[in-house]
Amino acid sequence: ERTINYLQIQTLQAQLNPHFLFNALGSLQNLILKKETALANKSLTKLAGLMRSYLESSVVANNPRVVKNEISLKHKIDLLKDYLELELIQHDGKFEYQIDVDPTLDLDSVKLPPLIIQPFVENAIKHGLVHKKDKGDLRIKFEESEEVLICTIDDDGIGRAAAEEIKRRSEHSYKSYGTHLVYERVKLLNESDYEINIQTIDKPQG
Repeated sequence: ERTINYLQIQTLQAQLNPHFLFNALGSLQNLILKKETALANKSLTKLAGLMRSYLESSVVANNPRVVKNEISLKHKIDLLKDYLELELIQHDGKFEYQIDVDPTLDLDSVKLPPLIIQPFVENAIKHGLVHKKDKGDLRIKFEESEEVLICTIDDDGIGRAAAEEIKRRSEHSYKSYGTHLVYERVKLLNESDYEINIQTIDKPQG
């Protein structure tokens, strides 16, 4: 349990990385300079909400009395929307996104560990969609099948092979540690009472 909590804190820190915060604040400053104060205020609220949620999760993860830290699917989707809106502002509408949710899902009662999904959404944006010449498309879907929650993250970015080549050529490429930490956490969670399975499928593009 201590190791799982430690890895969760590490994942939280990876998501609250200086690159994301610096870019988000830079985008907010740009909106203020352009006198788009309403959008700047809305974005600042989203950023504050994300930071508050991450820090609250970090406190919970660091509390030895909390055995099982989970959040509702509703909370998870709300956080994803705030995160995606901030990424859209930072990347000047470089992609469009859509979140589809099975209407039969009870979003308040379905619980899952925090920060299992977002690092993969981040990778789809940072390594795939932002490198496209034209506007990209990101689809996130939540559905249930035989009492199993399924989340599908589908993007039409440049693909992992092309992303690796860009990373290899660049001395200052963005490095994401979130997914690596997620795999470590999932391995330990599955040794307790979870059954989490992560699959990556390479498409011709995306």
